Amino acid sequence: MSDRLKTKIGETLYNQVIAAGIKPTEIDLVDGWIPKTRLDETLAKLKATSEKITSYEKQIKETTEMVKGSDELKKQFDDLQTKYTSELSVKDKMILNISKSTKVREALILEGAQHVDLLMSTINLDNVVMVDNNIAGVSDIISNTKGLYGDLFKTKENAPGGVTVTPGQTPKPDGTVGLDSMSMDDYIRARTPKK
Repeated sequence: MSDRLKTKIGETLYNQVIAAGIKPTEIDLVDGWIPKTRLDETLAKLKATSEKITSYEKQIKETTEMVKGSDELKKQFDDLQTKYTSELSVKDKMILNISKSTKVREALILEGAQHVDLLMSTINLDNVVMVDNNIAGVSDIISNTKGLYGDLFKTKENAPGGVTVTPGQTPKPDGTVGLDSMSMDDYIRARTPKK
């Protein structure tokens, strides 16, 4: 994280951050980086799900031992097993969607996408296919998104004043580039030709 932060904000500003006693892991970078609190929240949900699954597996084992010809217990066992299987498939799909979302979000950021959340809302994750923990056809997804929403990607052509913008930087109305976020109104003003 510290190398990524140093690359993103420059060595001088990075040294000032370190001198101020701020840890690089405490910094929430704008434009698509996931805040630590949200990551912790997601990890807590996944941990809770894992604990539920462990609990269900334990209940299934206990019920299996108790079921010795009792029709009522056998029915309870079958219901519990069905519930476990359905919840497991729901959680597997949830984990897969989180992985897809993270991979697509990362690809968008690397391509210089602005307003990543807005662009993510246009991508149907059900149509995204994961192969060996990678997105199949990610370049097609990015090129289609760029084709439809090209002005939401930072490039030399669409930066104000022709300033070269790299991912993680924001063009300002005065033609400079910075790390601070820009509101949509400022972005529109910066893109409007001056008379």
